[in-house]
Amino acid sequence: MNQQPLITIWIVMIYFLFGYIGHIVAIPPGIATPVWPASGFALSMALIFQRKAWLGIFIGAFLITIEPIINTDFATIKLSIFWIGISVSIGILLQAIAGAWLINRIIGKDIFHSVNSFLLFSSNIFFICLISSSIGVSALYLGEFISEKSFLETWITWLLGDTAGILLITPMVHLWNPTWNLRKIEFKLLFLLVLFYLILTFITLFSFGFFFAGKYSFYPLVYLSWPILLLFALNFEKIHTYLAIFIVSVVAVIMTVHKSGPFYVQNINHSLLLLQSFIIVTTVTLISISILSIQSRAFNTQLQNKVDEQTNALSLMINELHHRVKNNFQFILTFLSVQKESIVDKNALLVIEQTMKRIYSISSLHDLFKVSDIDSVNIKTYIQGIIETFVVQEKRIMYCPNIEDIVIKYDLSIAIGFILNELIINSHKYAFDSIDKPSIHVDFYKEKDKFIFEYLDNGIGFEVDKHKNNHGLGFELIYAYVHKNNAKITLSSESGTQLKIIFNESV
Repeated sequence: MNQQPLITIWIVMIYFLFGYIGHIVAIPPGIATPVWPASGFALSMALIFQRKAWLGIFIGAFLITIEPIINTDFATIKLSIFWIGISVSIGILLQAIAGAWLINRIIGKDIFHSVNSFLLFSSNIFFICLISSSIGVSALYLGEFISEKSFLETWITWLLGDTAGILLITPMVHLWNPTWNLRKIEFKLLFLLVLFYLILTFITLFSFGFFFAGKYSFYPLVYLSWPILLLFALNFEKIHTYLAIFIVSVVAVIMTVHKSGPFYVQNINHSLLLLQSFIIVTTVTLISISILSIQSRAFNTQLQNKVDEQTNALSLMINELHHRVKNNFQFILTFLSVQKESIVDKNALLVIEQTMKRIYSISSLHDLFKVSDIDSVNIKTYIQGIIETFVVQEKRIMYCPNIEDIVIKYDLSIAIGFILNELIINSHKYAFDSIDKPSIHVDFYKEKDKFIFEYLDNGIGFEVDKHKNNHGLGFELIYAYVHKNNAKITLSSESGTQLKIIFNESV
């Protein structure tokens, strides 16, 4: 099925509609306008449909060109009017064709690929718009519809009007996605968008004097809308930034035409020229910021994904390392266990057993590490694991652990593991020879920024004064770890052995 007629009719209708909107704020004789959205639509159609769009652009441009001329001088319609319409339409069509060729050839289909590509697009369309403005204004001058005095002013207005129209419309058509579904947008995001659009509209109306009249309506308050525009550019997609700029532009044009706002300077033509500059500069600046923001967010996401990927790889590697270290410790424990069977000397046998327990306390640490967290240990799981190894060897002792389920740093967990191991060994060795129901209480909890470790057995106790001068290898290790971690230790022996160590959380 030949789609050319449908495409042509559709383009003619939409182009005429855009042109009619532009003519509402046109300067006499009703052709040159501060914002000509039809130029942006024509370029978009030339980009999308290519040659199939040419006829529709030409017919739409011809009809909307002669419409204001006919309305102005209907009683004396001349053949020259149609020649003017044809000339202007040719200029508009050539401008759309040249613009589409330049974008496809030099910039590429994605004008938002980078800030440089968008700025290249923005600067080139200014030169592209020289085609339509030069041909159109020359045709109006030769047809005696404008004077030599107003030639330059009309030409500048036409040029900037086409430029503003392309900047506002072509990128929006490029960004528009007909498959959007509001139901798929999160309610919170949708609420914020609606709220920000309403706030932007209110602030823009206020800054252009909608809510007050007189001299106050001409105060330069237009900058009040910029924080909201920046918010759109930095936090939302480009289409929302464009819609925000479009809202500001529509309000600015309407209020300026009604002789209100900071751009009105007694002469409507001069006022519209100032307005054109504002729309063009605002669009280029805000969209450039939006592109930078989106690229920055995308780069941060890629960087975070890369960091997560490398962290996972490193975690797996370290997890494997811990597994291998644990296996080596198990090999050493197995070797010592076999050697222990051939040792007759009780003192040597005791040393071997104590050494095995120390090795196990280190080995059990390496079994606790997870891939997701390689620098911290769940202290409850760790302490319970150490206690279970002693329960297996000496079942008559009752253990009463009261451990908070908290995570601490790796180095601190090593210190606590060694200290607990040495305390239990000392209790087994010296405390319970004449005790009927031996028990050991182990507490670990957090108070504000402190970790508290408490150990209590109901053994025979010891002489504190004598212990200060001679406390053996086990307590040498305990004091060494306490000093290394800048902790505070208190030791007493009123009814058994009581020990309390306070660690700083920041250690």
